[in-house]
Amino acid sequence: MDGKCEPSPCGADPPEKSIGFEGTTVLSPEGQVQLNKWYGKQKQKWLLCYKGSKDGFSAGQFHGKCDAYGTTVSVFRTTTATVFGGYVDASWAGNPAYKGSSSAWLFQLDKAAKMPASCNQQYAMYTANTYGPTFGGGHDLTIDSTMKKGTSNLGHSYQCPASPQPCSFGNDACKSYLAGSSNAWTLDEVEVFYPVP
Repeated sequence: MDGKCEPSPCGADPPEKSIGFEGTTVLSPEGQVQLNKWYGKQKQKWLLCYKGSKDGFSAGQFHGKCDAYGTTVSVFRTTTATVFGGYVDASWAGNPAYKGSSSAWLFQLDKAAKMPASCNQQYAMYTANTYGPTFGGGHDLTIDSTMKKGTSNLGHSYQCPASPQPCSFGNDACKSYLAGSSNAWTLDEVEVFYPVP
C-alpha cells in the first residue's frame, strides 16, 4: 500500500448507501430507487420513524414512534433475506379500525412486484395498537405484536400476482407470494419511513 487510505480518504466516512431512505440497512440502492419509482417521486427523501433493531421489536414501540405520520412505507426483512412491505397514505393511529385507501400498495422487492389495494380498498389497512403494520381485510399482511412474526394471504384487498384471479385469496400461491410461506417466516429487521415534505 502507498500510504493512501482506500476506498475513501483517511478519516472520511465511507460513502453513504442511502439514496432516499435515510438510515436503511435493509434496502439496496436499487430497492430504494424502485420504491420511489412506485411512489411516483424519483428523488423523494424518507426518514426512519421506527427501526426494530434500534427501537425494540414491539407493536407499542412502532405505534409510539409512527402513529403521528400520515404516510409511511414499512419494510420487512426475513431471516432468509426476503424483503417485502407496504405503503399507506393514512396514519396507523386508531384502535381498532379499518381505513380505506385508493393509493395503498404492497411490494415484494425480490420479484419487483407492486400489488395495489384494488380489490377491497375500504380495508387497505387495519389499525390496532396490539398489531404491527397490518394491510388489508382478511388480512393480506399482518405483523404481530412482537414485530417478528406475521401472516400473509394476498387477494382480499391487495392483488395477488400469483393467481389468475388476482382478487381471490386463500390459495397457497397467494399465501406464500410475499415471504415464501403464509406464516413460517421470522423477521430480523423492520424499518418504517415517513416522507420528508
